[in-house]
Amino acid sequence: MRNLTLVLVILCSVLCQGIARADDLETLEATNRRLRAEYELATKSQLYFVFDLQAKNVQFKSSGMAIAELPLQRVSYWGPVSGDKVRTVAGKLSYKTPERDVLKIPSPEESAKPDAEPKAQVKADPKKFELAALELSDMPTSFQVRFDDGLLVAVKPAPEEFLHRIWWTLNRGFWYLSRPLFSVWNFLHQRTYSEILLTMPPKDAQLLYWSLTDGSSCLLIN
Repeated sequence: MRNLTLVLVILCSVLCQGIARADDLETLEATNRRLRAEYELATKSQLYFVFDLQAKNVQFKSSGMAIAELPLQRVSYWGPVSGDKVRTVAGKLSYKTPERDVLKIPSPEESAKPDAEPKAQVKADPKKFELAALELSDMPTSFQVRFDDGLLVAVKPAPEEFLHRIWWTLNRGFWYLSRPLFSVWNFLHQRTYSEILLTMPPKDAQLLYWSLTDGSSCLLIN
């Protein structure tokens, strides 16, 4: 009986060591994939983004150096999401797309017409001009980013007031209730639906929307 117990203890020890080695090997492989992916981005002289969902931040990088870092307050997943790979922004979607005032300059033919009615001149608003120059205040705080492989990243602003917290809780509940319908719809069309919900401060969300452009390279770490 003692010999049997000793054999069981030895087997359990060997199995535990094997599982630990397998976990270490998987972690090492993931780290290598991540380093290779970021090395490819760092060798280029363009700005790229690292969504480090483990550390809960979004980093703006160039040549391997971090330029800015935006904190994430909450990260939620729906569907399978593979990390440690470079993705390209395919497009952005928001309920309120930022618009810029466009000044129409008349052509020489229109200016030469004697019967042309003079158009009313609009006085420039210094405050409005400053906002247009910064291009941040008009950016949305709630938007979606779709990547080239079909992954969808939704960004929502963190609630700052009591009423905003109630609305944020209701919106989050609706997110969990509606995603199964999206998954079924995509399954019927032989697609896999994957989405990540990021909650961050409103100003940081505006900065992220302003910085992400179509074709931007992003590295996702999860």
